[in-house]
Amino acid sequence: MASRDLIARQLEFLKGEFKFTFNDLKDKQISVIASIVNKVDCMAIFPTGFGKSACNILPPLMMKNMHKRHFYGIVVSSLRSLMNDQVCQFASMGISAVICGPDISAEERKGG
Repeated sequence: MASRDLIARQLEFLKGEFKFTFNDLKDKQISVIASIVNKVDCMAIFPTGFGKSACNILPPLMMKNMHKRHFYGIVVSSLRSLMNDQVCQFASMGISAVICGPDISAEERKGG
């Protein structure tokens, strides 16, 4: 099981590797990330500006680093521009990501 300490160590490693601009995670973010890393289903509903992106991006990176294999992130959002941004951010970090939906073009599917 990934502990808060392990999450903190992984965050420090990833901050150096990917030049993240945030310093610390909030307790609720750590709880969500720990749940995902420990393969426990969870759902997080946070207000705008709380740091949901960290909860989407960090777990697959941490799991890839800890287990030396590829993991995927799933982000559900009603905002197409947010989905595009997230897919581009995942791709820049070597994480496979696509956008799914009935009216999404092939270019948008890949974050274009």
